[in-house]
Parts: sequence; C-alpha cells; structure tokens
Amino acid sequence: MNAEAPSFVPPPSSNNSRSRNNNQKKRPQQKKRNNNNNNNNDIVQQQQQVSTTDNKKGRGVSLNHLLGFSFPQRQESPMPTYRKSKTTSYQPFNKERFINANFRFMLNAKGNYIYQLADPDINFDWETIEQVLISSSETQSCPICLSPPNAARVTKCGHIFCLPCILHYLALRENTKRLWRKCPICWDSIYQTDLKPVRIMKPYAVADHRTATVGKASLGCGVTEGDRIDMALIQRSNHSTLAFPVSDTWPLPPNVIYNYIKQDTPLIPWHFMPSAMEFARFMLASPDYLEAEYGRDCIELKEALSDAKGWGSIEEIVYIENSERLVNEKIKLLKHEKESKDVKLAIQTWDMMFEAVSKYSKRNGKSVVAAANATTTTTTTTTSDQVPESYRQIHQEEIEELTETTRHNKNQNTPATDFYFYQAVDGQHVYLHPLDIRILKHEFGEYENFPRTIQVQATSVQESTLTEELRKKCKYLGHLPLACDVTFLEINVKEIVSPETLSVFQQELSARVKKRKDKERREDQKKRQAETKHKLHAAKEQESERKMLENDPFFSMYRPAMTEEESEDQLSFALSESASLTPTGYEDSSSSTATTTTTTTTTTTGGPRTVWGTRQVASREEELYSESNDWADHIIIQKSQRKRRGKKH
Repeated sequence: MNAEAPSFVPPPSSNNSRSRNNNQKKRPQQKKRNNNNNNNNDIVQQQQQVSTTDNKKGRGVSLNHLLGFSFPQRQESPMPTYRKSKTTSYQPFNKERFINANFRFMLNAKGNYIYQLADPDINFDWETIEQVLISSSETQSCPICLSPPNAARVTKCGHIFCLPCILHYLALRENTKRLWRKCPICWDSIYQTDLKPVRIMKPYAVADHRTATVGKASLGCGVTEGDRIDMALIQRSNHSTLAFPVSDTWPLPPNVIYNYIKQDTPLIPWHFMPSAMEFARFMLASPDYLEAEYGRDCIELKEALSDAKGWGSIEEIVYIENSERLVNEKIKLLKHEKESKDVKLAIQTWDMMFEAVSKYSKRNGKSVVAAANATTTTTTTTTSDQVPESYRQIHQEEIEELTETTRHNKNQNTPATDFYFYQAVDGQHVYLHPLDIRILKHEFGEYENFPRTIQVQATSVQESTLTEELRKKCKYLGHLPLACDVTFLEINVKEIVSPETLSVFQQELSARVKKRKDKERREDQKKRQAETKHKLHAAKEQESERKMLENDPFFSMYRPAMTEEESEDQLSFALSESASLTPTGYEDSSSSTATTTTTTTTTTTGGPRTVWGTRQVASREEELYSESNDWADHIIIQKSQRKRRGKKH
C-alpha cells in the first residue's frame, strides 16, 4: 500500500496503463476547467475581502448605483386627529339607585346619617329604615292577590305586597333550609327580615283638573296641560340638602339652632317638623309614630281575617295570624325604645326650638327671613355710622379699594347662599320652568318678596330625569339624588305679573311657545311616519303571505274572495264559452235554457261539462279507473279460426 495514502483508500488496480492513457487525454480539459474555477475563486475572494473591510467599518456593499435605483424621500406622516368622545349620561339600571331616588324614608333615630345629609346620592343602610313613603296617584295593588295591599310591605327590590301574601309565598319555597326566595316580578332574592312597612301618600297639588284634557294621557305626577296647581315657595341653603317651604318656622336662624343644638351635631328633621312629611327626603321616626302605623296594620289584618273566615279560605287564615304575631312583636320592641332617654331628649329639644321660633315670628309680625335680613342691614348701617370722621379722611383710599374688591367678589366669586324655587305643595317633584322664575324675580325684586303660595295654570308639562348636566344647569335641584323623576311646568304668567314685566320677556316667551309648537309638530310628524311605516309593513306581510299561499301546492285551493264585478265577469265569460260550444242542431231549437245546458254537457267533443260551461273535473276514483283500464289498450286480440278436421272416409 501507499504509505502516504489513508487507510480507507482502496489499492491500485492492474489496469494502470489504461488509466494513465485516459488521464493524459483528459488533462487539457481539466486544465481549462481549473483555470475557470481559479478565476471565479479570485473574484469571490476579492468580494469577501472588500466586504470584510467594509463590515469592519460598519458599512455594507451597496450596488444601487449599478441599477440606477434610489429610494423616494419619506413623507412626514400627518398628525392623527382625535375626535372627542361624546359624553353620555346613560347609566345602567340600578335598583338601589332607583329606590334611593324615588322613595322617601323614615329612619331609626339612633342611626348616623351625616354622609346622606351631605350627599344625596349615597344610599341608606336598609337595616336603619323603619318605613318607606311612596307618593303615587295610582291605587297600588298586590301582585299576588291583585287587591289593595293589607299591611303593605316593600321588598328590597322595590315591589309592594300584602304581608300575609308575601309570607305565604316565602313559605312555599322548595328548600326549607333557605331563608330566601326569588321575587315573583324581578327574580331578586327576598328575605323576610328585609320587608319594610309602606305608607302610600296621595298627591293633592292639582286644585282643578281641566275638562278639556280628559282625552289626554295623564303623566306620572298626575298633572296635565290646563290644570291649576298649588305651589309653595321653597328655601334651601347652599351647603345643605334640606329644602322646606318658607314659613314662620323655616328657615331656622343659626343663633336659635346653636342655642338648642351643638354645632357638631347634624340637623336631621323629625317627622313632626312642619312640612317634613311632604318635603323631607328622609326623617327620623319617633316610637309613637311607628306604634300608630303598626296599629293601622293590625286593623287591616283583622279585617282581612274576618273576610277570610267568611270566604272559608283556611290556608290564608294561618298566614294572616302569623302577620298579626309579627306586628305585635314590633309593637313590643317600640315600647322599650320609648323608655330611651336620648330619644326623649332629642324630641323635646326639637319641640322647644320650633316653639321658640314660632313665638318670635308671631311677636314681631314678620317671617324669620325678613327678620334676619333686617338685622343684617341694621348692623351694617350702625357699624358704618360708628366710624370716626378723622379715620375716614385718613383711610379714605383704603376704604374705597376695599369696597370695590368686596363688590367684585360679591358679584363674581361668592356663590349664592340660599336657593329659592317653587314646588308643588304636596311635595311632588314638580317645579316651575327657569324662565318663569326669572320673570317672577323681575316682578318681585328679591326672592324674600315672593308670595309663599301661588296657584298657576300649566300650559306645558315636561317630564325629565335628573342627570349631572341638569343638576349643573338647575343648581337649586342639588338636594335631589340622580335618576330622580322631575317635572317642569310652563305656566300662564299673565295672571301673576304686570304687563310691563311681560313686555320685557315677550321675545323669550314667544320663542318658548314657538319651540314648544315645533317640538309638538316634530313629534306628530314622527308619529305619522311611524304609523305609515307600520301600515306598509303590515301590507307587505299580507302580500307575502298571500303569495306564499298561492304558490304553495298545499294551499292551491285557497282563493281570495271575489268582488261583485269579478263574479259577474266570470259568469258572463262562462255563458259565452258554453254558448260557443253548443252544437249546431240545437241553435234554432226553441227549448229552454236548461235543455240547452244539458245538451251541451252531453257533447262528446269537449267531454263532460258543468252547467256554467266549464270542463268538469274528474274525480279521483274515475282517474284511477281510467288508468287501470288503459294499460291494455295497445293489445289487439284476434280470434283464430280453427280448421275443421274432416272425417276420413
């Protein structure tokens, strides 16, 4: 073996001479190939060297100049325009918010309600509620028995039931270990401990219903256009949520309040406060009031028990007796609360405070507001008179600057201390339109000079729901919670103000009337468009149904009812057809029409026909019989004559 060769190389074969000759012939061709490969390798090596040197410098080889190619200049991207998102006041339905906005509450006297007094949107703890007040012009009915509720109770979801009915409903739950059951209306969970007493208060603000508005639909507040409504002047402080009618006892002067109540204690009204039952959103309930309300429930339950015994409904008697037992237990608990010294002291303090305020107003012969304004004006005049003349001459410039700054701050920066507005006397959320309040302000000058009660005629009624935007626009409604239903009245101000004041606001009043008429016109137009659209949709549905019935083979016998003209045309056409098919032999005959029709039916050319000349439809049995006999019509039977065989002789 060749020592220089690797071990896996095979040994040379015996045909060395032949291989040498072949190698000599191939050498010139291999030289040419090697020269070409060497040239290519040199070019590649040069390119690699250039690329390595360029890569060391951080640059690559660019061949764009060979192609004559260049990138276009980059254009600056335009700045994106962001659209402002529309702020919508839509909020999903919330039962707790609905109850807080549309119900009023009698609360336990031992609870703490400072946060609810400052912010009307904060919900009350359901355990602290003793009774729920509902103002409704409609008669309430129990959803279970469909009758006026006996010892009415409201659930946490806001539905009203009879106490025996809801106890019976809770007792029929499948799992007796569960203490709750789904509400039969909204499927929310109902617990027996969450049932609260209800007092339904009827509105009485509408003094006279207009007979011309009988055909119109009454709104939820019970007010329609043309009604005469009694309204009261309401006062509310800027930093408070308590709003009550202006009277001899309201607003309470601060010096009187601090003489009887500490400055740190919040001013929460009781139910016996004047006008609190109509206007207070929440108030403290005394044990005497709750005992009287539970006594009313006992009377209603006794009447229901006597009715059930008279009807013989044994099942209901058990639950009515259970309801009486629960009410009597509540009355026993109230007797223990009566003995509480703190509750007695608070009630006595409020009684003494209101007695002192009413005596003061009667003695002076003017309201608390006027007295407070008079005291402030007198104090300012006396202080200005007590300043020495020498001090005035020396500090005249400083005094003028101070007065200018105070005027500027009073006109711009300082907010209004009190809000005055008109509301329905029964406490419903029915308010005057802001333009009408401006007209009254121009007529009477100051809010304190407004009449305490007025009777107005409603020319337009607008219902709305309190939102953040409406609360900012009408700041005097800041004491109401969100989602509260409010109603604004446009009134006939000619009965209250003078013609001079009307001339000042004539342009705005005419614009308001025009706007209202345009709105009514648009609503009528939309209503007509909706009606026409509904009619077209109904006509299309009828047409599509008719076409479906005509095209469907199952309903092929369906034909719509023909009019008199169509039936007469069809009759004349049938008679003409029958006359044309009559044979010639019968044309000159003097026979009657009946014989003519009978002969036409016997003609063999057209087959059997009806008395009207139309072709008679064969019955199913005749068709089957004809089909059964037609299968052998092509067969011809020929009788073969047999040859007579002669006798062989």
